[in-house]
Amino acid sequence: MKVPKIPFLPLLLKDITFIHEGNKTFHDNLVNFEKLFVAGYVRPHATEVAFFLGPSDTGHG
Repeated sequence: MKVPKIPFLPLLLKDITFIHEGNKTFHDNLVNFEKLFVAGYVRPHATEVAFFLGPSDTGHG
């Protein structure tokens, strides 16, 4: 019996979208480093999940 795969990649992509769209990159002409820090924390996890799934599991191959 195969264990079902949980679609973590769409959840992580949604997180990245909300981080990007929900926070300004600049605030009072200053770079919002907190936004960049959070995005930098989530991105490697999304890349790792995408690599783990491989092309056949994502529907693109």
